Amino acid sequence: MGLAVASQFIKLLTEQPINTIRPIVELSHRYIGVYIHRSDIVFLCLVASEVSPFLVLEFLEKFYQVILEYFGKVNELVLKENYLTVTKLLEEMLDYGYPLTTNTSMLKEIVPVPNLVSRVMQTVTGSAGLQDSNLNVGTSMIPWRRAGIQHTHNEIYLDIVEEVDFTCEATGQVTSMDITGKILCNCLLSGLPDLTLSFVNPDILDDYSFHPCVRIRKFEQDKVLSFIPPDGQFKLATYRTKAPQSYQPPLVMYARTDVQDGIHHLTLEVDAGETFGKPLRDVVLTLALGESTANLIGKADHGDISIDTRTKVVTWKHKSVKEHTKGLTLRVSYTSNKQQSVGITAGFTVETFAISGLRIHGLRLSNERYQFYKVKWPVWFSLEDDINLKL
Repeated sequence: MGLAVASQFIKLLTEQPINTIRPIVELSHRYIGVYIHRSDIVFLCLVASEVSPFLVLEFLEKFYQVILEYFGKVNELVLKENYLTVTKLLEEMLDYGYPLTTNTSMLKEIVPVPNLVSRVMQTVTGSAGLQDSNLNVGTSMIPWRRAGIQHTHNEIYLDIVEEVDFTCEATGQVTSMDITGKILCNCLLSGLPDLTLSFVNPDILDDYSFHPCVRIRKFEQDKVLSFIPPDGQFKLATYRTKAPQSYQPPLVMYARTDVQDGIHHLTLEVDAGETFGKPLRDVVLTLALGESTANLIGKADHGDISIDTRTKVVTWKHKSVKEHTKGLTLRVSYTSNKQQSVGITAGFTVETFAISGLRIHGLRLSNERYQFYKVKWPVWFSLEDDINLKL
């Protein structure tokens, strides 16, 4: 029954583009499909009973992140070569349809990260190398950190990544703005370190969510993050905040359209603003022109453009755009048998730049005798913007 329902979703994928399918789809009178699309792979979960869709979406995202951490990348070839490991991970993460073990550190104790020897053993014996769960798991009183961790150099890295969503008019005027941020950590510390992370301006953190290792009451009282970290990479916190009133987007778009002899002509101009000397990288502008569009032609004075005639989407890419660059222009002509709106989105990354102004004051270690060999915190920021412009 499940395979038959999944085939309905596959049929749906062949009939329309993936970006037009909602993440929650009714596939039959009994099953609802919930999916995410990551790295050109669709992760689909069939739901047969009442459950929060956000729980399913969160589990699918966590499953994707676990696979990414195990294999370094996620694509069709990786999933085929490590099929047994992936199925074992899914068995450990779900118990009769309920999320169970989702912590990567604990999973690595049960299902080891595959190497050349384990892949050969999988081929010969058909075994994924499942560890005896009584050997290591549970020896630590802290579920997200195993006992007896040792590192030659005791290092910890902290990164703050902020994403900014803008909606602006065709004139370039910003109508709405939303900032979300996350604090990423890569902990390579021995033993059982107890860390305290303090901020210069902690009041910036609003609508926050922390990793289970963070002591919530301590933050509410003293505005510091006190925690015993997992080993390796993890997301320490996510938050939302407001942008400063004086802030101007690093990328400003201006668009205009006119019709001559039945042909629509769209001109999009892009200016780079203030980024404190840092270039905008991986700039991608996407124009969604609608189903009735035909005879698409595009031309740009800089960057690379691609046109998908099936989805009627024009993509304009730049590897790097320098600060204060003016007048980057894209011209698109097309025909259409009806009046329709054009949606334009832009995404890019700016390093060492954060809108909110969140700054780390210090990181203190206790419960261990050693000192940090290396501590790095931002200095390195990454800003990822997503701008929406509608004509």
